[in-house]
Amino acid sequence: MTLTSSRCSVVYLNMLTDYVRQHQISNQLTWARDYLPNMDTRKQIPVSQLLELVAELHRCTGALTFGLDIGKKLPPTGYGIMSLAFMNCQTLEEVLQLTLRFTPLLNEALIHECVQEAPHTTLLLNSEIQVPEMIPLIELDFASMPTLARFLVGQENASRVQLEEVCFRHPPQALPEVYAAHFGCPVRFNQTTNRIRLRSSLLALPVKSSDPRVCRFILNKVEEQVLRNQQRQPLQHKVSQFIAKELPQGIPGIHQAAQAFNMSVSTLKKHLSQEGVTYSSLCDSVRQNMALRLIADNTRLKEICSLLGFSSASNLNRAFKRWTCMTPSEYRQHMLNQRKSA
Repeated sequence: MTLTSSRCSVVYLNMLTDYVRQHQISNQLTWARDYLPNMDTRKQIPVSQLLELVAELHRCTGALTFGLDIGKKLPPTGYGIMSLAFMNCQTLEEVLQLTLRFTPLLNEALIHECVQEAPHTTLLLNSEIQVPEMIPLIELDFASMPTLARFLVGQENASRVQLEEVCFRHPPQALPEVYAAHFGCPVRFNQTTNRIRLRSSLLALPVKSSDPRVCRFILNKVEEQVLRNQQRQPLQHKVSQFIAKELPQGIPGIHQAAQAFNMSVSTLKKHLSQEGVTYSSLCDSVRQNMALRLIADNTRLKEICSLLGFSSASNLNRAFKRWTCMTPSEYRQHMLNQRKSA
């Protein structure tokens, strides 16, 4: 997934505009005035556009903690139709499975994974888009989880929603105590992954307002929305996914890509040009985003070459230096130094 092709739900605009209203800073944010009157929660916007708004909000507030603040106070319906689905699940386990399944409907730039090793469950959150503006969105995602879980299980069980550990890849954006007060567990920063660890038994807690029939009805609507979104996806989005899938076998040639989409090469080039990109730029962007994440995660260079279709470590080094002005080893050391100094 690339910055140019990823999309997200406009529920994030709702969240941000509510935040600027509450803090009386909307007069400083032109987008709050421009977007709010015409928002349609069934639609998606480019993630790049959302990140621009995050950057402007950061500029006006001088802090990146607003994602954490929004997640801590997120209303029960904050995630739109997905919130309604959550409210009618039977257990938190079912809520988790829906989260994993439908994350792309909310934000295609975020990737949720779940690892279950008794007696714990670990939820991982990654993004191939490595920019500072992603930090508030990651914190919002994690902070909203216990907020919504405590609402879903009701007052009688809310105190049982206890996490074991929360880890972020980035440095703290506020005093660590601010994070610990909300999550109620140790919170660690400058880690190799964003993750939440909890006891698996917590997922058995029942949702207080569960109605399986209503849940099935809502999920049918969600599935229809997913299908519509897929049909409306820009071609560059689909091509980027194709490139990422084929990379372990080497960069797919444009003839191979054109064949996969039942187009001639000239037609593929024409459609991508209309979206403001080229096939070669998409290949480069996909490899760059994946390389940055893999290097930061301490993946071995040999494995990175294999995953990204580089024929040798020297070719990877040259590409990485073009992207970052550093070699992979220098970038990895840079990330390590950042973690040690934080």
